[in-house]
Amino acid sequence: MYEKTSAFISGVILSRRKSFLILGAAIIIGCLYSATSLRVNNSILNYLAPDSPIQQRIEKLTAHLAGLYTLQIIVDGHVDNVFERVQYLGELEKIQRFVARHPSLDHSVSFTDYISMLNSAVNDTGEPELPEEDVVENLMLLIGPDDVAEYLSEDGSKASIVVRHSIADSAKLCAVLDDIKHFVATQTDPDLAVTITGQSVLTDNAVNYLVFGQLRSLALIVVAIFAVVAFTSDF
Repeated sequence: MYEKTSAFISGVILSRRKSFLILGAAIIIGCLYSATSLRVNNSILNYLAPDSPIQQRIEKLTAHLAGLYTLQIIVDGHVDNVFERVQYLGELEKIQRFVARHPSLDHSVSFTDYISMLNSAVNDTGEPELPEEDVVENLMLLIGPDDVAEYLSEDGSKASIVVRHSIADSAKLCAVLDDIKHFVATQTDPDLAVTITGQSVLTDNAVNYLVFGQLRSLALIVVAIFAVVAFTSDF
């Protein structure tokens, strides 16, 4: 029964292959056009209705507290102890000021904040601010290797800026990452190598790879079917 049905369907398709190819091409073009409006979103919170009590509580929390998600901006100075120099601490501060101004980002912390806070205990103003070059050397004597391990590599050549945000939408996160990359490329020292990583970035990349992998697999199947229909001889 299965063989007869398959043979009948194959015969119908092959006998009208031109019509089926045109129809199939039209359907694929329509699907591709519709696919341009798709937006990848890996947030489980979007399964909830906007007026859900849980959604409303989360919105209240994010309005008063730093975001639920984090990303890291890794800045590589290529030279040992480079981030013990005020010039390069200023580069970190410059990136953090951009983060503070960005409407989609909440808060950031780096080694610069740590040094500025220590300096507030010895400077004249009592305010957190970057010290002079010679003061940095003295402040480093007060810092243990484990105190800033999250923000500074052991050799002092790499620094990490931890950024908190509330972005769950993958497309919006990609746009924000592009904003950060553009700022870094145009407004910071070109000798610094900057990499953006972290849990939210890796999760977003994994979802995007999964989605586009599925689309590639579907495209290969469609191409294979078209090839069979187009080049198989009639029965």
